[in-house]
Amino acid sequence: MTLLRWKCDIKKANLPAKAYLPLLRTAFAADPDRKNILRDFVVSLRDGNHWQEIIKILLPLHRKGELHPRLVFELGLAAEACEDFALALEAFEQTAAGGIPRSNQKMSGILDSLGRHEDAENLARKALKENPRDEDALEIVARALLRRDDATGLDALCDDLAGLGVASTTLLAYHATRMALTGRTLDLEAFLEPKRWCYQTTFGPDQIDNNSLAEAILEHRDLAPSSAYKATRGTNMRLKNLANQRDPIIQHFVSLVRNQIDAYVAARMDAGFHPFMAQQPIDAKLQGWALAMSKDGHELPHIHAKSWLTSVYYVRTSKVLDGESPQPGAIVFDAWPPELAGKLHAFPTWHLTPQAGMLLIFPAFMAHRTIPTNQEDLRISIVLDVMDC
Repeated sequence: MTLLRWKCDIKKANLPAKAYLPLLRTAFAADPDRKNILRDFVVSLRDGNHWQEIIKILLPLHRKGELHPRLVFELGLAAEACEDFALALEAFEQTAAGGIPRSNQKMSGILDSLGRHEDAENLARKALKENPRDEDALEIVARALLRRDDATGLDALCDDLAGLGVASTTLLAYHATRMALTGRTLDLEAFLEPKRWCYQTTFGPDQIDNNSLAEAILEHRDLAPSSAYKATRGTNMRLKNLANQRDPIIQHFVSLVRNQIDAYVAARMDAGFHPFMAQQPIDAKLQGWALAMSKDGHELPHIHAKSWLTSVYYVRTSKVLDGESPQPGAIVFDAWPPELAGKLHAFPTWHLTPQAGMLLIFPAFMAHRTIPTNQEDLRISIVLDVMDC
C-alpha cells in the first residue's frame, strides 16, 4: 500500500441546476411543448427537491403516453421521494422495459418498500448476476436474508461476491454483520476496534477560525434543505460540494483535513492485513457537505456506501445536558443494518459527544447515526469523504 494521491480537488465552478429554475419556469410557461425546455425544467426542479411539482407536470403527459422514457424515470424518482410507491413502481417498470439504466435497481427498492420482499429479492439477485458490484441490489438481498434469519445465506452471499472480486464499503458492512450473526465475537471486535480505526483530533483557533467557517457555510447561496434521498431528517440545511467551494477559509479547512487523513493512512499502512485497508484507493479526492441542524434535526442510521473513509468536523455543537447519555447531537456507532441494532449483542456500539473543533475520522463502512439536539442553537458539522477517483 502507498499513501493517497490526491486528485480532482477543485473543479470549474458551475451553477447548480436549481439556479436556472426561475428562467426555466418562465421558458416552460411560454412554450410548454418544447421537449428540451421540459427536460431542463424537470432537472432543475429535481435539483431543488420540488417533487410534487414534477409529478403535477409529468403525470398528465405520462397518462397520455407522451413522455420520453427518461422523463418517465424522473417521474418515478419524484413519486418515490413523495412515497407514492404505486406510481413509482409503474414508472420504473416502464423504464426497465425500455432499457433505461438503474430502472431495475430502483424497481427492486420500491418493491421492497411495498412489502413485496420476495419479488424485490428476485429482481435484486438478477441485478447482482448482471452486475455483482450493484450495491443497492446487495442491500436488498442481504436484508431479505436477515429477515429470514438466514446467516448461512448471508455468509454465502458475501463469500460469492468476494470471490468475484467485489470490494465495496457495503460488503464490508455486511461482513461485520455476518460475524455478529455467527458468533465470531473476537473476529468482529478486531474488525471494528474503535481505538484502532476511529481517530479524533482537535483543530485549535490558531488552525481554523470556526466563526468564519460557520459564516461561510450559513451565508452561502446554495445552502438548502437536504434531499429526501439523504439520511438527514428534521430541521436542517445542507451545503453540497463543499470540497469544491472556492471560499479561502473552506479551502484552508479542506487542506487541514487532507493532511490529517494522510497521517491516518500512514499510521495504519503497516498494521497487518485488514480488508478495509486492502480497499484503499490509489488516486483519491475529497467530496462532502456541511450540515446545519437544530431542534429535531438528526441523521438516521447509515453508512457512506460510495466512500472509503469518512471524516466529520464539528464547527458548532449542542449544549451539554446533565445526566443525558448519549448527549444531544452525539454521534452513535451501531449495528448494520439498523433493524439489528439492539439484537446483535456481540456487535460493539459506542458514541461520542462532539466538541467544537473536533475532527473524527473512521472507515465509511461503520454504521452511525446522530441524536437530535432538541435545541434552537445550530449544530454545524462538515463531512468530507475519501472517494476513489
